[in-house]
Amino acid sequence: MPVIPTITALPPAPSRSDDSATFSQKADAFVGALITLVTQINAVVEAIPEVAMAINYNTSSDSSVAIGVGNKAFQVPIDGLLQIGHFVIVAYAVDPSKYMAGQVISHNPDTGALIVDVNTVGGSGTYANWIIAPTVAGDISSLATVAFTGSGANLVANSVGFGQMVAATLPSVLVGRQSGSAGNLQQITLGANLNMSAGGVLSVSSGTATLGTGDYGDVTVTSAGTVITIDNDVVTFAKMQNLSANVLLGAVTAGDPVEITCTAAGRALLDDADAAAQRTTLGLGNVSLLTKASVAEYWAATADKVLTADTAWSAASPVTLTQATTIAVDLAAGINFTTTMTGNRTLGAPSNAKPGQSGTIELIQDGTGSRTLAFNAAWKFFGGTDPVLSTPASSRDYLSYYVVNSTFIVASLGKAAA
Repeated sequence: MPVIPTITALPPAPSRSDDSATFSQKADAFVGALITLVTQINAVVEAIPEVAMAINYNTSSDSSVAIGVGNKAFQVPIDGLLQIGHFVIVAYAVDPSKYMAGQVISHNPDTGALIVDVNTVGGSGTYANWIIAPTVAGDISSLATVAFTGSGANLVANSVGFGQMVAATLPSVLVGRQSGSAGNLQQITLGANLNMSAGGVLSVSSGTATLGTGDYGDVTVTSAGTVITIDNDVVTFAKMQNLSANVLLGAVTAGDPVEITCTAAGRALLDDADAAAQRTTLGLGNVSLLTKASVAEYWAATADKVLTADTAWSAASPVTLTQATTIAVDLAAGINFTTTMTGNRTLGAPSNAKPGQSGTIELIQDGTGSRTLAFNAAWKFFGGTDPVLSTPASSRDYLSYYVVNSTFIVASLGKAAA
């Protein structure tokens, strides 16, 4: 650190009591010393600014420290001048809005170890480039609510709490501005019939409140303030009266809603998670899942279908068999059949035979007549003899059948129906 140079003391000044030789000797020495004195004084004057610059309590630290309250340790250059008890602000050099403020509680100038008890912070984060400088004594947290500008200080928005506001001078007052007034906030004394209890609950004395005609949110006032109507769709379940256990809200007859007791069975049905669970509750199994069978589905014995009367009768209508050398009979395509014989044929073994299926095959001779019909071995006739068709032209025979299995079809022929 720079020092102020030392000024050499002047030699003894001559005195009128000295003899001439001594006086001359002292005078010469004294005058000669003045030249050195001027030089030394000039050196002191030149050193004062440098020394003054050196006497600077500011310091810096590269210690990595997280912003927060409590004791914070920093490594600073040695020979620093900070003393225990000094109030300092530690600011992040890159962004001074990130800072800590507190009091020095330990400083070793020989090692540079510095500990600050932080009580006020700005921003957050961990940084390693700090500027440390003395600040005003005491907690500076109160300055956090003040913003300083070129023209003075202003309160920061949202920084004034209820504790910083002036105390109300009267009980039961509100802070605001009366209708039609402007300017600073005022104390507004509540009316004689408007009361405010602990917790800020407002109440109105009975018979004293009036509302002017208008829309008050969920309530509409009409007829010069005498009719108050609750708006539609604003009454929530929470605002309705409590219901008894196991009841529904409804109306058995016209009029106001009433509580309708829900039976155990009804409650179980309402509590069921889905339609399958409700069918179980009702004992219906999967019946409600079945769809109506079509005629083709009935013929094919499609599973899980509901048979209706119209389907049954439609399915009984005769299905025309195609004439061929061997007439094919598909029992999944009909129950009763008809065909007109246009030549000598064989009735093939039926396909898709379903045990228990029965029906009739109408066999019509064409205009020529005398057409013959042989039978596949699957057709079984009483007595073991295959029947012979009626031979006259346009005659009608009816072969009735009953399916025992796919290779055993019991049949009988009714001939010449007239």
